[in-house]
Formats: sequence, structure tokens, C-alpha cells
Amino acid sequence: MKIERLDSKSKLVGYTALALSVFALASGYFLYSDFPQGERIFTQVGLLERIKTRYVGKGDYLHTIIIEDQEFKYSNSSKDIFDNLQVGDELELEYYTSKIDKDQYIVGAYYDNRRLISGIEEKEKLILRLILPFSISLGLFWFGIFELRGVRHA
Repeated sequence: MKIERLDSKSKLVGYTALALSVFALASGYFLYSDFPQGERIFTQVGLLERIKTRYVGKGDYLHTIIIEDQEFKYSNSSKDIFDNLQVGDELELEYYTSKIDKDQYIVGAYYDNRRLISGIEEKEKLILRLILPFSISLGLFWFGIFELRGVRHA
């Protein structure tokens, strides 16, 4: 490894990489801190593929709604609550997460002020979705440090 003096271009590249690493780290932090708070995260429109309703006892019905290969469940005492929907309808869903205990979150969506549940995920799986910004930040940080130190591979 050979160490040389830095020119202004190397300094610019190094400081830019460090600044981008801080930005990636900050965006990763905000993604992580905002994601599992029970808030409505984002809105998406999807096509309705299928609706199933079955009686589960004690006057309750379980409605299973499939929207673009994602299954949502909704329990209610009314059998015909989703009768106004047709296959192929575009539904606007507001996705959310909600903490149910120390390490588990409910993932689902709101439709027409009804809380549909897609499933339960472990905290680790949610965190894995957010690793990319942290990885980018770490890579840019070390690239910036090496660039500022003038480390060149011979």
C-alpha cells in the first residue's frame, strides 16, 4: 500500500462520500424509528383478486381479501360487509404496523376505515428490511476515510 498526498479532487470525493454516509445513516435511522410505530406508513392502490367469507362461530365472520397476491383478514359480525366490492376493483390501502409485544408487530392495511390484518412479523424481519441504508452508510464512510487518507492500491 502506498500513501500519497491528496489532491483537491480526492478531498472533494472523500468529503462527499462522508456526507453521503451521514445522509444514508440519517435516512436509515428515520426509516427505522418511523416504521414500527403503528402509524399509517404509505398508501398504495391494488387490484382486488378475491374475497372469501366464512362463518367462524359465535356470530362472527372471517373475511379474507386478496389484493395483488397479498392476503388480508378482517373479522366482523356482518356477513355482507364487503358485498359492494367486485373482483378487479381498485382499492386504496393505507399500510400500517402495530406493536403487539416486545418483538412482534402486526402488519396490515386500512381500507374504508377497517383495519385489515396481513400477518404478524418478528422485529428482526422488519429490521432486515432497513439494513440497506445502514450498509450503504458504512460503505460510503469507509470509502470516504480511505479517499481522504489518500490510500491507493498499487
